[in-house]
Amino acid sequence: MKHILSFTLISLTAALLTACGGGQIIGSKAPPDELAVIEGPSLALPPDYDLRPPQDGEGVEESLVSDTDEMVFGVGKPAAPADPADSWLLKKTGATKADPRIRAKLTQEQKVIQKEEKKGWFTKKKEELFGGNEEAKTAEELSQE
Repeated sequence: MKHILSFTLISLTAALLTACGGGQIIGSKAPPDELAVIEGPSLALPPDYDLRPPQDGEGVEESLVSDTDEMVFGVGKPAAPADPADSWLLKKTGATKADPRIRAKLTQEQKVIQKEEKKGWFTKKKEELFGGNEEAKTAEELSQE
Protein backbone atom coordinates (compact mmCIF):
# COMPACT_ATOMS: atom_id res chain seq x y z
CA MET A 1 0.00 0.00 0.00
CA LYS A 2 2.87 2.31 0.85
CA HIS A 3 4.50 1.69 -2.55
CA ILE A 4 1.28 2.44 -4.42
CA LEU A 5 0.88 5.72 -2.58
CA SER A 6 4.51 6.67 -3.27
CA PHE A 7 4.20 5.78 -6.95
CA THR A 8 0.97 7.79 -7.28
CA LEU A 9 2.51 10.80 -5.57
CA ILE A 10 5.65 10.69 -7.72
CA SER A 11 3.72 10.31 -11.00
CA LEU A 12 1.31 13.10 -10.05
CA THR A 13 4.23 15.40 -9.19
CA ALA A 14 5.97 14.55 -12.47
CA ALA A 15 2.80 15.28 -14.44
CA LEU A 16 2.31 18.63 -12.72
CA LEU A 17 5.94 19.66 -13.17
CA THR A 18 5.86 18.66 -16.82
CA ALA A 19 2.71 20.71 -17.37
CA CYS A 20 4.30 23.76 -15.76
CA GLY A 21 7.58 23.32 -17.60
CA GLY A 22 6.02 23.17 -21.04
CA GLY A 23 6.87 19.53 -21.66
CA GLN A 24 4.68 17.69 -24.16
CA ILE A 25 2.87 14.75 -22.56
CA ILE A 26 -0.38 14.63 -24.49
CA GLY A 27 -0.65 16.30 -27.89
CA SER A 28 1.19 19.42 -28.83
CA LYS A 29 0.27 23.05 -28.79
CA ALA A 30 1.31 24.96 -31.87
CA PRO A 31 1.59 28.69 -31.21
CA PRO A 32 -0.03 31.00 -33.76
CA ASP A 33 2.19 32.25 -36.55
CA GLU A 34 2.49 36.00 -36.12
CA LEU A 35 3.92 36.41 -39.59
CA ALA A 36 0.95 34.86 -41.36
CA VAL A 37 -1.18 37.46 -43.15
CA ILE A 38 -4.81 36.83 -43.92
CA GLU A 39 -6.20 38.52 -47.00
CA GLY A 40 -9.74 39.73 -46.56
CA PRO A 41 -12.16 42.08 -48.17
CA SER A 42 -11.10 45.70 -48.14
CA LEU A 43 -12.75 48.08 -45.75
CA ALA A 44 -15.57 50.00 -47.33
CA LEU A 45 -17.49 53.08 -46.35
CA PRO A 46 -21.22 52.69 -45.72
CA PRO A 47 -23.57 53.98 -48.38
CA ASP A 48 -24.09 57.75 -48.47
CA TYR A 49 -27.91 57.83 -48.34
CA ASP A 50 -27.65 61.44 -49.56
CA LEU A 51 -27.40 62.83 -46.04
CA ARG A 52 -26.68 66.51 -45.62
CA PRO A 53 -26.13 68.60 -42.51
CA PRO A 54 -29.17 70.48 -41.19
CA GLN A 55 -29.54 74.12 -42.18
CA ASP A 56 -30.44 76.92 -39.77
CA GLY A 57 -34.05 76.57 -38.71
CA GLU A 58 -34.16 72.86 -39.53
CA GLY A 59 -33.70 69.99 -37.14
CA VAL A 60 -35.15 69.34 -33.73
CA GLU A 61 -37.98 71.60 -32.69
CA GLU A 62 -37.55 73.64 -29.51
CA SER A 63 -40.79 72.31 -28.02
CA LEU A 64 -39.49 68.78 -28.35
CA VAL A 65 -36.26 69.77 -26.56
CA SER A 66 -38.14 71.45 -23.72
CA ASP A 67 -40.45 68.43 -23.36
CA THR A 68 -37.43 66.16 -23.14
CA ASP A 69 -35.80 68.40 -20.51
CA GLU A 70 -38.97 68.28 -18.43
CA MET A 71 -39.12 64.48 -18.62
CA VAL A 72 -35.46 63.85 -17.88
CA PHE A 73 -34.48 66.63 -15.48
CA GLY A 74 -37.84 67.55 -13.99
CA VAL A 75 -37.50 71.14 -15.20
CA GLY A 76 -40.57 73.20 -14.33
CA LYS A 77 -41.90 70.74 -11.75
CA PRO A 78 -42.18 71.83 -8.12
CA ALA A 79 -39.89 70.07 -5.67
CA ALA A 80 -41.42 67.15 -3.82
CA PRO A 81 -42.39 67.95 -0.23
CA ALA A 82 -39.98 66.74 2.43
CA ASP A 83 -40.84 63.36 3.84
CA PRO A 84 -41.35 63.37 7.65
CA ALA A 85 -39.21 60.24 7.94
CA ASP A 86 -36.33 61.96 6.14
CA SER A 87 -36.60 65.01 8.40
CA TRP A 88 -36.63 62.79 11.49
CA LEU A 89 -33.57 60.87 10.29
CA LEU A 90 -31.65 64.08 9.55
CA LYS A 91 -32.42 65.43 13.02
CA LYS A 92 -31.44 62.17 14.75
CA THR A 93 -28.12 61.92 12.90
CA GLY A 94 -27.27 65.56 13.54
CA ALA A 95 -27.11 66.45 9.85
CA THR A 96 -29.10 69.64 10.45
CA LYS A 97 -26.32 70.95 12.74
CA ALA A 98 -23.49 71.04 10.24
CA ASP A 99 -20.28 72.77 11.27
CA PRO A 100 -19.78 75.88 9.11
CA ARG A 101 -15.98 75.68 9.50
CA ILE A 102 -15.69 72.04 8.41
CA ARG A 103 -13.93 72.89 5.15
CA ALA A 104 -11.23 74.91 6.95
CA LYS A 105 -10.72 72.13 9.50
CA LEU A 106 -10.38 69.47 6.81
CA THR A 107 -7.93 71.64 4.88
CA GLN A 108 -5.79 72.12 8.00
CA GLU A 109 -5.84 68.38 8.76
CA GLN A 110 -4.87 67.60 5.16
CA LYS A 111 -1.90 70.00 5.39
CA VAL A 112 -0.72 68.26 8.56
CA ILE A 113 -1.04 64.85 6.90
CA GLN A 114 0.86 66.02 3.81
CA LYS A 115 3.62 67.50 5.97
CA GLU A 116 3.96 64.18 7.83
CA GLU A 117 4.07 62.24 4.55
CA LYS A 118 6.90 64.42 3.23
CA LYS A 119 9.14 63.65 6.19
CA GLY A 120 11.76 61.00 5.76
CA TRP A 121 12.32 57.92 7.86
CA PHE A 122 15.17 59.48 9.86
CA THR A 123 13.15 62.60 10.77
CA LYS A 124 10.18 60.51 11.90
CA LYS A 125 12.40 58.32 14.10
CA LYS A 126 14.16 61.37 15.57
CA GLU A 127 10.83 62.97 16.49
CA GLU A 128 9.59 59.68 17.88
CA LEU A 129 12.63 59.32 20.14
CA PHE A 130 13.32 62.94 21.10
CA GLY A 131 10.00 64.72 20.52
CA GLY A 132 9.98 68.06 18.74
CA ASN A 133 6.80 67.79 16.70
CA GLU A 134 4.95 70.77 18.18
CA GLU A 135 3.69 72.00 14.80
CA ALA A 136 1.41 69.04 14.09
CA LYS A 137 -2.07 69.33 15.53
CA THR A 138 -4.49 66.52 15.89
CA ALA A 139 -8.13 66.65 14.84
CA GLU A 140 -9.17 66.96 18.49
CA GLU A 141 -6.95 70.01 18.99
CA LEU A 142 -8.35 71.62 15.87
CA SER A 143 -11.94 71.03 16.97
CA GLN A 144 -11.25 72.67 20.36
CA GLU A 145 -10.07 75.91 18.73
